[in-house]
Amino acid sequence: MIMYMKNKFLICLFILMIPLACFGLTCDTVSFRIPMSNHTRLNGYFITSSSKEFLQKKFLFVVVPSSQRKWQDYEFFTRLLVERGFSLFVFDNREELLKPTDESKVSCYVQDTVKTNCSFYDVASDAVIAFRFLKSHNEFRKYKIGFIGHSEGAMAALVASCSTKPDFLVEIASSLMRGTEFVYSQNAFLSPGKFELLKQLFELSEKELSSLSHYAQEKLSLDSLDYDGYLKAVLTNSIFANKKRKKLEILEYYVKAQWGLHNKHDLAMLKFNPVEFYKKIKCPVLYIVCKRDETTYALRDITTLEKTMYKEKKPFYAAIINTTHSFCKYPVYSPYQTIYSFKHNGRNSRELEKVSQVVNLITSWINKTN
Repeated sequence: MIMYMKNKFLICLFILMIPLACFGLTCDTVSFRIPMSNHTRLNGYFITSSSKEFLQKKFLFVVVPSSQRKWQDYEFFTRLLVERGFSLFVFDNREELLKPTDESKVSCYVQDTVKTNCSFYDVASDAVIAFRFLKSHNEFRKYKIGFIGHSEGAMAALVASCSTKPDFLVEIASSLMRGTEFVYSQNAFLSPGKFELLKQLFELSEKELSSLSHYAQEKLSLDSLDYDGYLKAVLTNSIFANKKRKKLEILEYYVKAQWGLHNKHDLAMLKFNPVEFYKKIKCPVLYIVCKRDETTYALRDITTLEKTMYKEKKPFYAAIINTTHSFCKYPVYSPYQTIYSFKHNGRNSRELEKVSQVVNLITSWINKTN
């Protein structure tokens, strides 16, 4: 163990530079414990390929997670980055979303699920600490260091990029909507994907769906986010009056899983305006849109953002990949459930060829840009 004294902080580096099975491939890992202002430590891990043929690539991605995810949840694309010779810096989340250990026992709905009280701003703060730590040490000065994030993690990466000077930023399936609009779209079931979920779940007709859309717009407006009243009204609506109890329980979980605005996580989302942050970015940005995204609907807004960034004379490149938000074959409408698995009791699968397309795109873009 090597000890460093810097800026009156004790930084402990546990050197584990030995080949090990990381992401299912041979790589080297170094573990760090980085002091934070609240007297806790941020656990970080530097990961790089052991293959000599990739040693000439000096790009380091700080992988920024969602506030509800741990860094291991992103291995479906980060392992490919390591295979391509890129290095990673990942860090443990403050709070991790509790997941069932036995996936075979996961029901169609999850009871008593409480959202984390850690917002993406907190994750961004941790990412800034990690970035400044890397920049302050000679061992990493040979690298060009930037952020990469998926979904809410991309939002945190965006915020972190405005507080630092990264060499690049890669955004995957991030929201471009104002927070109020995003919260509204999640609650009101107005998106096509969520209409499809309700239609199949309750065997609703197009007329009933139209009625529900009008009803939702009346009950929940941009100026009045009455979560409790909305939940009660939806569950007692005549459309669902004669449906089976289990389906109503699923619907209740589904409503609760949306933005209830009861905690720090949701309130941070409500106040977020991503475009204003993009205007502050000075480094090159790669924004990857998922064409079949059932969560952020960025395909609708990407052209407007491109025009804004062009007007601001910012180095911005957008690309579209034909996949869902989580790179799965079927859209995911709750943490554990899809329309397909509800109807057929089947398993959703990752579209690995789409993941490869994303990594190929990142590789090509970063080599040209840097």
